[in-house]
Amino acid sequence: MSCTLPGKPSDIRYDGQKQSLKVGDGAVVGVTPDVWAFEVSGMQIVKKWLGYRTAQGAGRAASSTSPLDHIRPTEWLAEWTTSFLEVLSVLQTTIELQPKGVELLDRILKGPLLQASELPDPPPDLREPAGSRRGPTQAALGLEA
Repeated sequence: MSCTLPGKPSDIRYDGQKQSLKVGDGAVVGVTPDVWAFEVSGMQIVKKWLGYRTAQGAGRAASSTSPLDHIRPTEWLAEWTTSFLEVLSVLQTTIELQPKGVELLDRILKGPLLQASELPDPPPDLREPAGSRRGPTQAALGLEA
């Protein structure tokens, strides 16, 4: 997908019938309605990802009075195309795997519960916060954590 930079998030258009997503003067086809509508905590992922890649921006960049927040890209970057197609692929795979995930979670929840007392005690060095331990590489190099 090579395209001009959309001016604002509302310039991005999705057609569920054609499964087509229009971004600037470019388009991506094969974007299912489930991928377009996929949300995490009420945030529509595709719409949000694209919104931050517009001339106006999204979130704070769109409403801020700070000149720094108004420094925006002026063209669609080639690497965004690759990243965007990867985002779409990950979302599609996530949606396809969701039924298996629900089934697995149901099996886990129906399985036996372990009490904390049934678990082995961790060794003393693993009871320290991670930042206070020296890993093998750090120790070999004589570096302090």
